[in-house]
Amino acid sequence: ILNAAGTQQAIDVSSADFPLSPVTRVATLDATRAGAPVKVGYLSYTQFVSYSGTDLKQAFDGFAADGISELILDLRYNGGGSVAVARDLASLVSPGSAGQLFAFLRFNDKHPANTLEVRFNGADLPVTPPAPGGLARVFVITSGATASASELVINGLRPFVKTVLVGETTYGKPFGFVPRDYCGITYNAVQFEALNALGVGNYTTGFTPDCAVPDDFDRPLGDPAEGRLRTALDYIATGSCPAASAQRQAPAQAGPPAQAVGETGPNGMFVD
Repeated sequence: ILNAAGTQQAIDVSSADFPLSPVTRVATLDATRAGAPVKVGYLSYTQFVSYSGTDLKQAFDGFAADGISELILDLRYNGGGSVAVARDLASLVSPGSAGQLFAFLRFNDKHPANTLEVRFNGADLPVTPPAPGGLARVFVITSGATASASELVINGLRPFVKTVLVGETTYGKPFGFVPRDYCGITYNAVQFEALNALGVGNYTTGFTPDCAVPDDFDRPLGDPAEGRLRTALDYIATGSCPAASAQRQAPAQAGPPAQAVGETGPNGMFVD
C-alpha cells in the first residue's frame, strides 16, 4: 500500500468472517405531545435479509417493554431485499392486519400461475408487537436509496396504517425478481410487479415525502437532533411538518441505491 506521505509498505492480511446486522440502531426516545410524555421507538434498518430476524425480534420486544406508542423506521439507506422479511416487519407494525393482503405479486400473462398473494402474518407471531392492536401510524425516514422491499413496506401498510414519510422521494422500484443460476452466473431478470391491498402499484417515480428534509451528515443516526429524525419527532409533538421542511423538497439522490436490491439465494426475494 501507498500512504498519504507517499511511503510504500507491505502488509499481511487474513480473511475472516464478521457478523453483520442490518439493524444498526435501536432506541426508545422521549417526546412530548400536548404536555404529555410520549415514548417513541426508533429503528434504523439497512437491508431486508432473513438473518436479521433475531435482531428485529429483540428490537420489537424492547419497544413493547418500553410501552411505545409511536414508531420511526429509518429506511433511508435500505435498498431492499426479501419480500418475506418486508411482510414480517409490516406485520409487527400492524398486527391488527393479520390475514389481510400485504402485497400482490403479479407476474405477466406468460406465467400467471406464479402470481402470489402475500398476507400479513397471523396472531401467532413469535415477536411482541409494540402495541397490542397495532400502531395508529408509522413514520418512515426515506431517501433516494429507499427502494424495493422498503417501498413494499410503505405501500403495503398504507391501506391499514397512516404512513408519514420524512426525507426525500424514494427510489421507485415496484418490481422484483427470483434469481436463476446458470453455469456459475446468477441472472436477476425482472419478473413481477407489486401492488397493495387497494391495487396500488406502478410507483416508478417513488413515494414523495410528507416532510421534505435534506440528509444530515453532521450527526449520527438515532441522534434526536439529527435533521430527519428531529423532523419526525417534531411532527409527533405538533401534528404537522415543521414549516421549513414542508416548504422545500430535499434534493434527489443521483443514481441507483448503493447496494443490490434483492436478497441472494435460491428463492431470491421470496426467502422465508
